Amino acid sequence: MPVGIRSVGRFFLFIAGGIAVIVVGFFMLRGNMRMWDRSRPDVDDDDDDADDDATADGN
Repeated sequence: MPVGIRSVGRFFLFIAGGIAVIVVGFFMLRGNMRMWDRSRPDVDDDDDDADDDATADGN
């Protein structure tokens, strides 16, 4: 069963496209995780500072 050069080319293009999609998706997910990690400590730090100020004013 002879395999044409076009079918081999399409196969490699399919593999290369799949790898590209996986890499792009990985970086998009990584960017979203970094955004979530950056937004949470700001809120937690503000809450901690507010609690410290409240206890310091109360004493």
